[in-house]
Amino acid sequence: MVAVTPPSYGQGLNGVVTMHDVVFDLFSRDAKFGPLPPTRPSFWRHIFPIFDRLVSSQWVNGGINFLFGTDLRLNLTQPDLLYRLSSPAEEYKQLRHSYFNWFRDPANVTGDQEPQKVPPFYGDAFGDYNDLGMVDLAVTSNTIRVVGAMG
Repeated sequence: MVAVTPPSYGQGLNGVVTMHDVVFDLFSRDAKFGPLPPTRPSFWRHIFPIFDRLVSSQWVNGGINFLFGTDLRLNLTQPDLLYRLSSPAEEYKQLRHSYFNWFRDPANVTGDQEPQKVPPFYGDAFGDYNDLGMVDLAVTSNTIRVVGAMG
């Protein structure tokens, strides 16, 4: 059996949450057997790939194109924005926190839906339930820990 995350419509397109993210998150929950999340995350290794996959989805998702298209201010791969988000400088801390808070809480399995948050994709419970946070896709708990550690 093989499991994949959409969209895998073409070469070079990956889901915002990859199978690697899901499996790493699953195994890192058990410190005896799984890998530990990084104690000092790297913006370019741990956070930028999420932004890049999100923006790359614009080619197969009109909503993503509307929010993060290549010519828009919210394009998460713009060099000037990436510079500010990757900088540990105190002056950009509020900006980093505002982007961090824009992502859905992956622990929200029984709470309110957060359709205004990102990533703007359907989640595991879409179409089956109306009152679960899992109706909308969230990044993994491990991803939130890593991103949150960036401060």
